[in-house]
Amino acid sequence: MPKKIFLLFFLLGLTGSLLFFPDNFFSKERLTSTITVSRAEENQIYPPAPWSLLDKILEDDPVLNAMTLKVGDTEIPYTEERSGRIFKRKDYEKEIALKLLDTSSGQTEIIKITKKGQQLVNPPGYLIEVVTRPSGIAWNAWNTSYKVVEPSHRVVIKNSYPVIKSLKKVTQTVTAKNGDKKKVVKTAPNIVENVVYAPYSDDLKTLAIQLKGRNDLAKIVQTARELLDQRGVYSKAVPDRLITAVLPAEFYLRRPVIEQSDLGEFVLDPEGTVSRFLVILATNEKRAWSETCNKSGACGLYQFTDNGLSGTYRTVVKKYPSAQLNKDFQVGASDQVNSAMAAMLLDDLNLAELVRKYGDKILNDPRLEEYLAASYNGAPRWVYKSLNATLGKNVAEWGRYLKSETKGFMTKLRFLVNNNLP
Repeated sequence: MPKKIFLLFFLLGLTGSLLFFPDNFFSKERLTSTITVSRAEENQIYPPAPWSLLDKILEDDPVLNAMTLKVGDTEIPYTEERSGRIFKRKDYEKEIALKLLDTSSGQTEIIKITKKGQQLVNPPGYLIEVVTRPSGIAWNAWNTSYKVVEPSHRVVIKNSYPVIKSLKKVTQTVTAKNGDKKKVVKTAPNIVENVVYAPYSDDLKTLAIQLKGRNDLAKIVQTARELLDQRGVYSKAVPDRLITAVLPAEFYLRRPVIEQSDLGEFVLDPEGTVSRFLVILATNEKRAWSETCNKSGACGLYQFTDNGLSGTYRTVVKKYPSAQLNKDFQVGASDQVNSAMAAMLLDDLNLAELVRKYGDKILNDPRLEEYLAASYNGAPRWVYKSLNATLGKNVAEWGRYLKSETKGFMTKLRFLVNNNLP
């Protein structure tokens, strides 16, 4: 057959066959549909995992909670470098239980590692390392960050960390053989209590977990404000208004992030530091920072102190009886909602003094949150001294007399405000 005739019949046949296909067969929607079906078939072969990382972290842990961990009776000295400075440390040898998640199967297991000073001793078949943070912090008690090198596909999602809690010295009356009685002071034995916690690691920094942390924080602040309203707690700064009508909620979304973040790490990676806060809150919920007190004795999510009769927590409990704060400092500071309420009350107390000194116009000052945060972090007298020198003088930086720690506080606050975080 001549080539031209053959080509003619071929084209006619092809044209006829196209008539049998639907009009939209080669459309974009058709192609998308075809791809979707293909993916659906793949999902039937490889179904989605019936678990999530967050579910695994939040599930109950009766075995981990009841685990007995050995603690030595001699402290081991070691050194640690933080922010270019060498610190001397010492700690008892101790077992630490880690709960690992196999991210390829969803299976979990509990193993024990041993801390010997700065050294970590792994069980056979495992290689787990302590991750050093940008500030130089490595071992950080129950919030130490771990990386599982071997076996693969493993993530530390929780740990049980033994804490030695010494009892106070006990005075006993002892009767001698001759009948004489005398008082003897004896030191009670140490008691070991385990803190079960989800330690932060980059493996847990998912968008879902960070979103939960943000929602959890918002719920804490909202609940605190609702309780203050229900109990009819009025402002001392503006006596005819409820405290919640005077102080914006966003102040108390930012405050705990600032309190619970390291300044050096914040400067290096501010968004990463915010993410760290959100992950810790999301994965530990009510336990987050409940056992944490800094070297100054500030405890809990909002870092309150209780230095005898002059402690800030004791002060707000006394000044605002209608708020019904928990009078026990340790319990009250550990309770996130109670602590948030106390933070609002302390700000209102400081605001009342600002109004007394500088008039009602201070209520509308765009830097009001900074004044309150600076008073909260350091002694209010440094805020007054700074304002006396700058207020009404069109000075760009008002806080010239603030202490260095409080200036760091301001650095973090301004970043959060400018970037609408957390």
